Amino acid sequence: MVDKAILSQWKLECAAAGMDTDAPPPYHTRFTPEQLAEQCQAYQEVIKTVHYFVDKFFTFTDEYPLLIAVSDDTGYILDIQGNEEMAATIRSIGFTEGVRFDASCGINSVHACLTLQQPVQLIGEDHYHKAFHQAACYTTPFRTREGIAGTISLMTDIQGAHPHLLAMLRMVADYTEREILLKQHYTQLQILNQALLDNRHYGIILTDEHGTVTEVNGRIEDMIKAFCPEQTIRPGMPAAELPMLGEGFRQVLLTKKENGGVEIQAGTRHFILDVVPIFDPLHTIVCIVGSLREITELQQTKEKLYHAEKLGFAGQIAASIAHEILNPLTTVTGMLQLSESRQQGIMHYDLIMSELERMSLIVGELLLLGKPQALQFKNESCSDIMREVLGLIEIKADTNGVAITCSSIREEWIRCDRNQVKQVFLNILQNALDASPRGSEIRVTLDAADGFQRIGITDRGEGMTEEVLARIGEPFHTTKAKGNGLGMMVVHNIMSSHQGRIEIQSRVGEGTHVDVYFPLAAPAAD
Repeated sequence: MVDKAILSQWKLECAAAGMDTDAPPPYHTRFTPEQLAEQCQAYQEVIKTVHYFVDKFFTFTDEYPLLIAVSDDTGYILDIQGNEEMAATIRSIGFTEGVRFDASCGINSVHACLTLQQPVQLIGEDHYHKAFHQAACYTTPFRTREGIAGTISLMTDIQGAHPHLLAMLRMVADYTEREILLKQHYTQLQILNQALLDNRHYGIILTDEHGTVTEVNGRIEDMIKAFCPEQTIRPGMPAAELPMLGEGFRQVLLTKKENGGVEIQAGTRHFILDVVPIFDPLHTIVCIVGSLREITELQQTKEKLYHAEKLGFAGQIAASIAHEILNPLTTVTGMLQLSESRQQGIMHYDLIMSELERMSLIVGELLLLGKPQALQFKNESCSDIMREVLGLIEIKADTNGVAITCSSIREEWIRCDRNQVKQVFLNILQNALDASPRGSEIRVTLDAADGFQRIGITDRGEGMTEEVLARIGEPFHTTKAKGNGLGMMVVHNIMSSHQGRIEIQSRVGEGTHVDVYFPLAAPAAD
């Protein structure tokens, strides 16, 4: 119902415009016959739906004559139907298809509905013109996705006025909106189906909501022969019974969910099946689309890439091992060069042999890429390993003019492979030496906390940017002129195999601090 204050204001506006209440409403604007035909064509689905309701539900007696009118979103009347006598009466005062109901026509339910954007009713003297004082008019808007698309109006004699008529008209509008939405959906679905069927690269099977094949394209018929040369797909057959493909459709019918990415192999050919249920706006399955694409070439390319990756990985490991051999080899070479006599050579004998053994193990890893060297985990003193490493690297440190100091706050035993732990320490200390300027110092600290032996190594070198720090451990990423970026990759791999971790902090111009954490060895049983 329109608010009384609004009605009063509208009546004042009609009077101010010079409208005569005794005269029929003036209809100043109307469609030409061609314009009316064009707009009726655009609204044909709405008009058909309203006709259906008039035929099925508005079969009242002549005591309560009814008229139903449909307008567009600007108030032009497109269709009038219902009681013939009543229709003849309103047409005699100019109320016909093609006229526009706006403010210039006086107070009317069509214009009121479009203005207020809600259902309205005007009973008797709510109208301005006396020609409608014996009528009850009800109008409700109907909407599409874009907003209000038009109105549906009901007119009856004032004796037949009842609030339920507006509720019934609202039901008609709701049903009309659903029908329009469904029609749009089905139209889009038909376009989609046709586009799918015209696809020359995918095999397409369309079924109804029960899984019965409705349409297929030529590509699927060629593909199906890879599974079963004698099989043909024809409309009317259950998709769930198709060889190799049926299970995909059965799953969709059972779960009402998409079944995608199903890999199918037929001999040397490879396929991917996607089965997708299509729902209407009411979330009811209206059809099922099965698409089959051949990925034989893709699979072959993938296998080639896999083999290429294996070769690349082998080359990467080989380069890493060669890098690791250089460290002990440099140590041995330096010791031999510094030995001025056989007696001095004997003094370094143990260290030389230890480094040679480590090189032997690394070479063994290279020869056994497919079967890596088994780690020899034992309880070891971390401080002993560090002292041994410092003994190995002190020659290079002296040559570079860099001092190395080592302090122990708390020394513990760790469960580890001794040679691999040496590699970790050597790689980190080597990086620290390379970054440290002459006259600077590298500090090594041993401590224990939270079940780990912590080894801290700090240098006062050039430091690293955040970008470089974020990429530490990536193969072949290095800032050294003669580096290959593999040393820290090896460190990360060793720490992972020992269930330890490494933390690095660095600032450009200030240096780098590395914390290495190895789990403590379990206490010996009593």
